[in-house]
Amino acid sequence: MPTAANAMYNLQLKNAGSRHHVTVAAQAMNATAMRTSHDYVMQGVPIVISIFIIVGLSFVPTSFVVYLVGERSSNAKHLQFCAGVSPEIYWISNYIWDIFNFLLPTSVSICVFFVFQQEAFVREIGAVVMLILMYGLAATPLFYPASFIFSIPYSALIPLL
Repeated sequence: MPTAANAMYNLQLKNAGSRHHVTVAAQAMNATAMRTSHDYVMQGVPIVISIFIIVGLSFVPTSFVVYLVGERSSNAKHLQFCAGVSPEIYWISNYIWDIFNFLLPTSVSICVFFVFQQEAFVREIGAVVMLILMYGLAATPLFYPASFIFSIPYSALIPLL
């Protein structure tokens, strides 16, 4: 393509009566330029992975509310209170159970980081684990008061996301 354009421009210059000419030199693209563009693309991968982890883990504490609303709407919670379970024990046991249930997707996420050798996460794995665990510890009780708004269990899932 550059050779054809060069011939056309030189012909135009010759027809115009000019003694000047155009010279074109073409070289193959450097492998480093291709590698650089690949590196730029790969820099965005940890950001995309972070977004998917955030979205995926946001479903976990939200799903805990479904069971709380179901217990309240079926009067299972009232039955437990009548059987002698104090409200403090009820809520603490729910919280501990929910945290144990949050540990499963957290551990799977950490294993995925190691299996696929995501350097951005594996290099600072302690901080990543603490960040995910702190999210679970903080987000889980945040949804407990919201369970009183809903009376149908699965109607609580989407608005709380």
